[in-house]
Amino acid sequence: MEHKLYGILGHPISGSLSPIIQNIVLERLGAKYIPFDVKPDDFDTAVAGLKVLSDGFNVTIPYKRTILRHIDELFGFARDIKVVNTVRVKAGRLEGFNTDVTALISLLKERGLKMAGLSCLIVGAGGAARAAVAALKELGCNDYGIFNRTPQNTKELIGVIREGGSSAEEVLPNVDVHKWNILVNATPMGMYDDDSILMKIQNAGHFSLVIDFAYKRGSTRLANEAGDAISGLDLLIEQAAQSIKIWTGLDPDRRAMRGGI
Repeated sequence: MEHKLYGILGHPISGSLSPIIQNIVLERLGAKYIPFDVKPDDFDTAVAGLKVLSDGFNVTIPYKRTILRHIDELFGFARDIKVVNTVRVKAGRLEGFNTDVTALISLLKERGLKMAGLSCLIVGAGGAARAAVAALKELGCNDYGIFNRTPQNTKELIGVIREGGSSAEEVLPNVDVHKWNILVNATPMGMYDDDSILMKIQNAGHFSLVIDFAYKRGSTRLANEAGDAISGLDLLIEQAAQSIKIWTGLDPDRRAMRGGI
């Protein structure tokens, strides 16, 4: 029997829950999902190996944009935002998708929250931030503030948002958060109890909704303090389920995936 191989490519990767969540489903299909902690100098070699040996893989920090140079064709939102977290290997070609965007759209639709007229404060300016903007804009949000430590990344994201017809501004530390309706943490802060920058944004309970891309087996402090939150674990499970559907055609049971953590 042929055993199919899937995996996740990132650095560092030791704290990822993706292998546990994915293998709940994939091992029942006779497949295996393996974490690959790949240093930047080895990235191109690792991708070449996975192109030959695997049927698909996820991509996480810091490679969601680096992977673009290996992708033969982009699909859906990955084509729009040039950020990839899911790769399908098909007929010797690498196909790129972004299930971070579609996962967030699905979870927002479940809540029935109307985005038109709401404003969003985003912490971070990398691949997860771009995914969050794409999802929120798809549902009608057109006003963004960007709080980030790297000026160049902040400038680039603000430019992308404005080019798309929405308003955006840089937000400085200790800002009055009452202008914003939604808070998005699009950084890993909170996964390892390193949330000092997040805590400069006081009163998480003010927001109509907090979306936290950081995750751990329990809730992050930010998610705990929010009145209503889409947690990083919610996002991880939904994007993992959508990745499995891209690779196998199977739409897996999210409750079973969560139950294995």
